[in-house]
Amino acid sequence: MIPRSLAARLTLALMLVLGLMGTGYAFVALQMADRYLDSINRVVNRDLARNIVAERRLVQEGGVDRAAVERAFHEYMAVNPAIELYLLDPRGRILSYSAEPGTVKQDAVDMEAVRAALAGRAVLGDDPRHPGERKTFSVTWVPDAVRREGLLYVVLRGQAYAQTNEMLRTDYFHRVIWLTLALALVAGAGLGTLLMVRLTRRVRRLAAEMAAFEAGGFRRVPVAGPEGAPEGDELEQLTRRFHRLAQHAAAQFARLRRMDQGRRETIAAVSHDLRTPLAAMQGYLETLDLRADRLPAQERRRYVQAALRQGRRLHRLIEALFEMAKLDAPGFQPRREVFPVAELAFDLVQRYRHLGDQRRLRVSVDCEPGLPPVWADIGLVERALANLLDNALAHTGPGGEVVLALRGIPGAVELEVRDNGCGVEPADLERIFRPFEQVGNRHRGGGCSGLGLAIVRRIVEVHGGRIRAESAPG
Repeated sequence: MIPRSLAARLTLALMLVLGLMGTGYAFVALQMADRYLDSINRVVNRDLARNIVAERRLVQEGGVDRAAVERAFHEYMAVNPAIELYLLDPRGRILSYSAEPGTVKQDAVDMEAVRAALAGRAVLGDDPRHPGERKTFSVTWVPDAVRREGLLYVVLRGQAYAQTNEMLRTDYFHRVIWLTLALALVAGAGLGTLLMVRLTRRVRRLAAEMAAFEAGGFRRVPVAGPEGAPEGDELEQLTRRFHRLAQHAAAQFARLRRMDQGRRETIAAVSHDLRTPLAAMQGYLETLDLRADRLPAQERRRYVQAALRQGRRLHRLIEALFEMAKLDAPGFQPRREVFPVAELAFDLVQRYRHLGDQRRLRVSVDCEPGLPPVWADIGLVERALANLLDNALAHTGPGGEVVLALRGIPGAVELEVRDNGCGVEPADLERIFRPFEQVGNRHRGGGCSGLGLAIVRRIVEVHGGRIRAESAPG
């Protein structure tokens, strides 16, 4: 069963790594020890063959004494069973040996290795009892290097040595491996637990913060570090990024809640504003339907005109709703082009002068000379200015004045619509750009939709601009 705790998993991984490292170390140590002993044996017994020839007087009357050779083989095998002795002719063929009959598998040895050893180089040679294996050896000429009648070839680590070494080596290897593994696991369990608990403490703290953030409905935001502070290690970077992500997520959730609340209020306002003209229009039409034959022509005409007014009011509201929805659609971009905004302002004021004359007020333009052209959506800019002029005319009484002013500012052109109408309370200035807000609108009889200035603000925002209102009652 795999533990679920990160600290326990890291400890288990550390123990596994230590166990594998201990096993590998034991194996490599034994291999290196074997090579080390082999090198020592080669250096210590390098002149063994020469000493045997000199001490045992294997040469008699100018030739090799075969009987002396046999006696020397048996004596040295009894004293040191680890070595094996072979008498070779000058071409490397085996003439005699110290091993038991039938155990030697080769008839000759590799003379290349023999010549290299006689030249003083450290090489491995053939083991006649085990064809294909290479072992350390000592070799010399018999009787001497001048009269080369044969060679004494001594395998320093023969079969007896190999069997004993393999038995002891296996036993030692097992003991070393198990001891190394036990020590590695004990050390890994102890040190690993302490280290992993300490190293994962910040991970546990981060997990607790995330759980608290989730349990708090994504509202209880952890405090992020100051901007520009050193990031630290990867875990600290992760923690800071989570804090910033949590702050961003909380802000988005709050924004969504505000949008949802605004949507509910909008639906309620739209329902109310749609219901009023619909009910009035339905009432006039039902009256005409029930009493058309009994009403005078003038009265019927008055009812029809009232129904038409309510229908137009309903049409304006629906058009404003569609326009607001289009401006709020994701990815909406204005169709910009370069045009002289001063000409647009003069054209608009020219159209509104007739309406101003009807209401006995003055509509004019105050344009700074030499204004540069602007890069904007001419249709949206015209709609925004028209809504502002409509609003100003609606709140300005007879004898008043509405002015559309234009002046250049660094990098832009500022447009201003001002009037000397009824004015707005300072506390209500921020509300006038919200949808369905109709501040101080009692004198208009409730005939507006409350979306005109909201559309203006949205048009300005999609162009990257700003809009503000300055006013005072009266």
